[in-house]
Amino acid sequence: MALSTEKYGNNSYNKIGNVYIDDNFEDIGNVMVSFIKDKVEKECYVSVCMNEQIYGNSYEMALVLLLMGFSDVAASGTLESYTSSMVTFGEVAALEVKQKVIENLLNYKNLRNISLLPW
Repeated sequence: MALSTEKYGNNSYNKIGNVYIDDNFEDIGNVMVSFIKDKVEKECYVSVCMNEQIYGNSYEMALVLLLMGFSDVAASGTLESYTSSMVTFGEVAALEVKQKVIENLLNYKNLRNISLLPW
């Protein structure tokens, strides 16, 4: 997943608020859509760098962290809720398998909440 000011290659996008989301993301949760509309002020593109469909929404934690300015973070968790000052991440399926494949995977068990301030 990459965040940039331009689209990636020939990828197609849907616009949500100020964010162009790569069509390769099959599932975008309602809380994620609201978060993007409420919190992202700068226009940007979120791209899948491999030409593969992304199913489920376990990528939402990584996307939130990417939008907040964290780079090169491997994370797996859903966006469960958010307020003006806090984000709460939720469960994903098959976390144990993902942890075996990706070393040091940040997940909802070791980062349940993160402050949005001063973001």
